[in-house]
Amino acid sequence: MYKPHNHCRACGYGIPKVPAYIKADPNPKKLVEVLDLGLQPPANDFCKDNDERAGFVPLKVLFCPICQLAQLSIVVKPEVLYRHYAYVTSKSQTMRTHFHQLWDFIKAECNPESVIEIGSNDGDFLARRSANRNLDSG
Repeated sequence: MYKPHNHCRACGYGIPKVPAYIKADPNPKKLVEVLDLGLQPPANDFCKDNDERAGFVPLKVLFCPICQLAQLSIVVKPEVLYRHYAYVTSKSQTMRTHFHQLWDFIKAECNPESVIEIGSNDGDFLARRSANRNLDSG
């Protein structure tokens, strides 16, 4: 249903240098655990009463000391995570408007290169950022 994720998705910090079949700790470089929320149901696991539930997954937030990316400790298989996933950010006009306004605020107040995305489950905010970056540079 899910796979643990032990290295940084952005910079690769923590990728083992020793083959997995060796019993010793393959890599002392580890992501830093910031928050452990225990077992949680996958996001938007909305089911009818007689539908099978996806189950529960460990929800931990890990931090990369090199690139400073915060990330989850597991990756839920897409066929499990999106089986009953009813909400997609980009389908909401309210969220598209919010992201447009948020981007204008961020651009005016801080360095847009340091923007993180929280809450857009389909990349709509980052797509808006990329589109605006292309307009700004051209």
